Amino acid sequence: MNIFQQAKDMKLDPAFLFISISTFLTLYRAYEPNNSEKQNVSYILLAGILIGFAFSVKFTALMLIIMGPAYIAYRLLSVSGFFGFFFLFLATFTKLGLWKQMNVWLPLDKPGLLTAASALMLAISIFSFTIAFYTHGEKPLKKWGI
Repeated sequence: MNIFQQAKDMKLDPAFLFISISTFLTLYRAYEPNNSEKQNVSYILLAGILIGFAFSVKFTALMLIIMGPAYIAYRLLSVSGFFGFFFLFLATFTKLGLWKQMNVWLPLDKPGLLTAASALMLAISIFSFTIAFYTHGEKPLKKWGI
């Protein structure tokens, strides 16, 4: 049984859970160090297809879609890359006002506060990515041919 944050009641969705876990495991396999570049691309394409299947089953698969780039940022740039992606995600959602689509309360009567919070999160994201690229150098980008 799985419960999503957007759901009002508990849902039994073993098929959706299977697709979600398969997507995560496929992404996990894509970033194993002993794979060839062709295998990595194949795994990433398969993960994309599985995410598409999951999105066709439920709208809540958007959380799974957001998990993909977060995991990739973590695997390529470790914890600093994950924090950079996380705060970039928070800044984007806050600035574009997408939290109200998920029924998350924001103080909309003070738009300056939201802009300042979004700018702060963007600054933290840039700082985290700077640390990540300084720590890892060009090693992760060269590994994947970017």
